[in-house]
Amino acid sequence: MNNIKQTKAKCPKCKSKDITIVETSNAYQSWIQTDGIVNKEEGIMNHGDIISVNGICDKCNHKWKFKCSHIDELIIKD
Repeated sequence: MNNIKQTKAKCPKCKSKDITIVETSNAYQSWIQTDGIVNKEEGIMNHGDIISVNGICDKCNHKWKFKCSHIDELIIKD
C-alpha cells in the first residue's frame, strides 16, 4: 500500500503547496496495575478523538484551520 498521497491542501495566503499539516487529538496513555505493581514499559497509547486539523505554510509561515475533521479529507482520491 502506498502511503504517499497527493492532497488538495495549499496555503490560503500565498497558495504554496509546501505546508505542514497538524492533526491535534486527545491523546492519552494507560497502564494496567496488578497487585500494586505496574510495568511502565507496557503502557497503551490511544490517540483519541481528533480535535482539529491545522496548516502552517513552510513558505510564508501563515497558520490556519482546515474545514475538515481528518487529514484523509484533504487527500485527492484516485
